[in-house]
This record gives sequence, C-alpha cells and structure tokens, in this order.
Amino acid sequence: MMQEVDVSSDEKLWAGLNYAGWILCCGLPVSSIVIYFMKREESEYVAFQSLQAIVVGLLMTIISFSLGFGGGLLGAINPTLALITTPLSLVFSLITFGVWVFGMFMTFTGREFQLPVIGEFVINNWMGGKE
Repeated sequence: MMQEVDVSSDEKLWAGLNYAGWILCCGLPVSSIVIYFMKREESEYVAFQSLQAIVVGLLMTIISFSLGFGGGLLGAINPTLALITTPLSLVFSLITFGVWVFGMFMTFTGREFQLPVIGEFVINNWMGGKE
C-alpha cells in the first residue's frame, strides 16, 4: 500500500502544489516546472513529484486535446460519432481531475505517490534510477 515517507511539511506543500497547479493554471505545467527548478537540489521527493506531474499532465493534455479535436472532426463527418466522443471526452476530463485531486491528497499528507508506468519512467530516465 501507499506508505508515508519521511518528508518535512514544506516538502509536502511543494509536492502537493505540483498537482494543484495543474488545476489552478488550467492544465498548464508552469507551476510544476517552476517548482522543479526551485526545489530539485533541496528535495528528491519534490523533484520526483514535479517531474511526475509534468509527464502525466502533458500526457493527459495530449489525450484530452486528441479526444476533443478528433471528436469534433469526426462529428463533422458523421454526427453520430460525436455522440460517442463527447461523453468519452467528459469521462476522461473527470478522470484527469480525479488524478490531480488524488495526487494533491497523497502528497499533502506525505504519502509515497508513484503512478505505475509514469513514475517508473521518471525514476529511470530523470532521477538516475532512484527516488
């Protein structure tokens, strides 16, 4: 299960702001990028959460844009397809919001939060294979 990690309340705050920033900045990674460059030398926990938030946020933005734009194009060709893509886009938006809220909760409470594929990708490619 998700374990608590030994981090300060300051680290919990900065890590949680990575996920809150995506909601407050309307899906832009600005806050996570700024936090990463500010805190990467001070806290490995915050650096990891920043990078994870950037990767998952960019992936979700690309998928959401594809669903919206692709759904609009398909809907222009065949309106019946819009009946499929519109609810799918809405469901994906709700899932995205849920991921951000869950990320905020886990990091604000100081728990280990690593998404299955994305977290390992970040660790192996940008954190030197360690967290």
